[in-house]
Amino acid sequence: MKKFEFSFLVLLSILFNSCSNDFNLTENGAPIPVTYAIIDPTDTAHYIRLEKSFIDENRPPSELALDVKNLYYSNPIIELSNVRTNQKFTFKEVDGAKEGYQRKDGAFAKLPNTLYKLKNQNINWNSDDDYKLTIKTQENESFSASTKILAQSFLIRPNASGNLDFDDTQLTRYSWNPGKNSIIYSMRLIIKVQESRNNGPFTSKIIEWPLFSNISISRYEFSGKEFFSLLGSTLEKSPTIKRYVDGIDVIFTSGGNSLQDFNKVSTANLGITASGEVPVFSNFSLGRGVFGSIYKTEIKNLPLSRNTADRLKNNDLTKDLNFQ
Repeated sequence: MKKFEFSFLVLLSILFNSCSNDFNLTENGAPIPVTYAIIDPTDTAHYIRLEKSFIDENRPPSELALDVKNLYYSNPIIELSNVRTNQKFTFKEVDGAKEGYQRKDGAFAKLPNTLYKLKNQNINWNSDDDYKLTIKTQENESFSASTKILAQSFLIRPNASGNLDFDDTQLTRYSWNPGKNSIIYSMRLIIKVQESRNNGPFTSKIIEWPLFSNISISRYEFSGKEFFSLLGSTLEKSPTIKRYVDGIDVIFTSGGNSLQDFNKVSTANLGITASGEVPVFSNFSLGRGVFGSIYKTEIKNLPLSRNTADRLKNNDLTKDLNFQ
C-alpha cells in the first residue's frame, strides 16, 4: 500500500527575508524532529518550536496533520546551557495562542499551538561563550545544537539623535559597526502616516518597508527616490485627504553564523543549472532545524528631515498625496 508522507516547511521570515527550505522529514520510515530556536538576548522571553514529522500507510497527510499527537512530542525536556559555566535553564511548555502567537492557517492543527518558553531572567548572556540547546524526548531521543550569542551592532546612520533624510536626486547611505558574532544584517522601516478625510479626525496608516535583508557588509546604499516611489504607489491619491508622516521606526537585525549557513544552503542549488535536489540545512545532531542567535535594535519615531518633508509636497511621485 502506498505510504503517505508529509513534509514540514520551515520559514525564517520572523527574522530576515522570506527564505524557505522544504525538508523531507521521513528517513527509512521513521519520524524525525524539527526544531526552530532563535535566541535574541534583548527579548523578555525566548520561544522554541519543536515538532515531529509523521508517516502512515493508511491515513492521508491532510488527516494526519490535524491530529496533534502526530505533530507534537509528549513532555520533552528542553534545556539551554552555557558550555563554559555549565549554568542551565529549562524551557516550559506553553500554548502559543495564549502567549499572543497565533498559528497561521494551513494544513496543521492550529490548537493547541505548542511552544516552549524560557523567560529572560537571571541569564547573563556572554558573546564569548558557547550555548548548547539539548532536547530529550519520551521516545528516548536526545539531540543538541550549539551557537554563539550576538552582541549588539551599533548603527552609525540612521541613529537615535538624528532624522531620516531622503532625496530623490541622491543616494542614501546607512552604516553600522558590527557586533561580535554578527555576520548578516537586515533592516525594516515602519512609516507611520496620519490621514484626515474631508477635514475629519486623523487616523493612522502603517507602511512597512523591508529595506534590505541578509547582507554581509556593514553599509547599504539606495536611491532616496525609493522612499517617494513607495508612498506614491501605496497611498490613495485624493484631494480630500490630508496627510503627514508621524515618525518612522527603524528595526535593524543582526544574524549569526547558523542563519548565514541556512541562507547559503537554501540558495545553493537554485538557478538554470541546478540539479533539482532540495538542499537541506540543520545544525542539530538529529533531525532538522536551526539553533541560532539574532540581535534586534529598534529606534522609535525618527522624524523626517525638513528637506524630505518639503520634497513630499513637490515631488512628482507624491505631490498628489497632500502631505502637509
